[in-house]
Amino acid sequence: MELQPAVSVDASVGAKWFWPDEDDCGEALALLELFGAGRIAIIVPELFFSEMGNLLLSPPVAYRYPRPPPVASLQELDRLGLERFSSAGQLRSAMAFAQHLRVSFYDALYLATAEVAGVPLVTCDQRLVSTVSGQLDWVMSPTAALTRFYPK
Repeated sequence: MELQPAVSVDASVGAKWFWPDEDDCGEALALLELFGAGRIAIIVPELFFSEMGNLLLSPPVAYRYPRPPPVASLQELDRLGLERFSSAGQLRSAMAFAQHLRVSFYDALYLATAEVAGVPLVTCDQRLVSTVSGQLDWVMSPTAALTRFYPK
């Protein structure tokens, strides 16, 4: 039996599921489609849902796109069944990432989740990818993740 590939995603990827007309949304949506088809597992820290809730509270963003989003509400996002990781036990690791890499604690918690789960962290945050480049080869863009797991 072949194991299902898995990735962890941050809120920059999740945002593309709500607002599909943003830059670089195609690959983030492709990951969601692979998840929906059962071809990939997606792991998120509990923080992911809090960040997505905050994103949904910004009405100017929520109403600027003409077409309906693939995911329309926080409840719908919850019903997707993404695998949630508790931050319990990861705080020390997250703090070490934050201090060593000089990234926000939020970003560090995503890094710690991916590290503990033993999966790549997929992010649309180019600043984060640039910051960890050469240090953490398991942090990648959606394009890199798709190429890695589903090369053409």
